[in-house]
Amino acid sequence: MILFSGRTCNVKWTQSIAPSWCKTQYFKRLRKIRGGKSITDNGRNNKVIIGKNCRLEGCHIIFNGNNNTLKIGDNCHLQRSVLYLIDDNNTLEIGDNNAWGAGVNIIPEEGTTITIGSDCQFAVNVYVRSSDGHSIISNETNSRINPALDIHIGDRCWIGENAKILKGANISNDNVIGACSIVTKGDYESNSVYVGNPARKVKGNIHWVVPRI
Repeated sequence: MILFSGRTCNVKWTQSIAPSWCKTQYFKRLRKIRGGKSITDNGRNNKVIIGKNCRLEGCHIIFNGNNNTLKIGDNCHLQRSVLYLIDDNNTLEIGDNNAWGAGVNIIPEEGTTITIGSDCQFAVNVYVRSSDGHSIISNETNSRINPALDIHIGDRCWIGENAKILKGANISNDNVIGACSIVTKGDYESNSVYVGNPARKVKGNIHWVVPRI
């Protein structure tokens, strides 16, 4: 379903059974948010909840599974990004006042949750994924050793160009992740700058602001 201001409509909005309001103001608002791009629903019981004053320009929202939820807060501006929920029972939650450059890919998989706080800035080509996509099997136990893990990105985080945030990363508030850094499983304390592969703390006791002073 799609939820705007408390009203709902099935993700497959082209169905003729949609209520009359879905065919009028619903469609007008959806076109504005979609920016000419698409929502693809390859499943059942998937939900999209979009807040007020959002601009999704050229974005693709893709569900490849069932019972998934995408929630986008108020006043977000996302550009040419892909939000791809794979498998069942995933949640992708984006807070208020987020601004993203083009080419951002956010991919929750295997029933995981990716949360992104409020007032975050993502540069171009940021990649966030909660699974490796394939299984690694122990030769000793014949069991999988690389399960998917949740990802948390706190409030007021600035994620640099081409950075990758991988499964199990827990990034606290007010952090800067440098360009091309790879953030792996672990806790990243607040008010710090992290850079490199894997990302390591290079500066603490900082905060960042959007304007250049």
